Amino acid sequence: MIYDVASLLNLSPEMLPGLQPNHALVWWIDRRRLTLPAEIVQTLLNAEEQQRGDRFKFPADRDRYRTSRAILRLLLSHYLSCPADHIPFHYSPTGKPSLPLSYHPMGLQFNLSHAGPMSLYGVMMPNRIGVDLEPQRHVSQLHSIIKTQFSPKIAAQFCQLAPDDAPAYFFRLWTVTEAYLKATGQGLAGLATVNLWENAIAPFGSLTPVTGLPQPWSTLLFEMPESTVGAIALEGKVTKVTICNN
Repeated sequence: MIYDVASLLNLSPEMLPGLQPNHALVWWIDRRRLTLPAEIVQTLLNAEEQQRGDRFKFPADRDRYRTSRAILRLLLSHYLSCPADHIPFHYSPTGKPSLPLSYHPMGLQFNLSHAGPMSLYGVMMPNRIGVDLEPQRHVSQLHSIIKTQFSPKIAAQFCQLAPDDAPAYFFRLWTVTEAYLKATGQGLAGLATVNLWENAIAPFGSLTPVTGLPQPWSTLLFEMPESTVGAIALEGKVTKVTICNN
């Protein structure tokens, strides 16, 4: 069944622009603003997704997972011109989902992240995209986390921050690095292998090249509601980034 994606996701039609090569489309969705019926969510998910949702202990976590996956399927169905429940996913060893190339010869890439009531989605073709969002909150022992999870060079740079600035830059660094690692499929084990310090301290809304990598990458940080930081990592040439919300 083909659904009216804009209506279900509380998006105006212009918030679902056409997909062009090297044009990144990103949506942050406040799930509290949706009236997505539970029966539709259930019909959109495949058996594997339903089983994974059932494994969450708390109802809120089950609902967040199921609704976030249903939104992903709806967005992809709009650009694939196919029923949302027919979309097949392949998974990397680290759990990153992707589309079979035979299903979309132009190589549509996508990524998603969710935290609390917010979900973040990104699509681009033909190059990879990663997204992440993190609500800013109190984290104890910031310097210990930086020293154990990131490279010594980043740890040294972080230690030079004024104490009042450290929490905000911690979340910028974590979010932009995780977006890159999600795009590449490395997972959090790769935190210490990449230095995105210059990207973490770049102004919000600035598309910033990543230095020191064999392939061209760029990142963009942006502010979301409720003190949440969003990040996008983009491979290769990027002609435009469009960010929409409901």
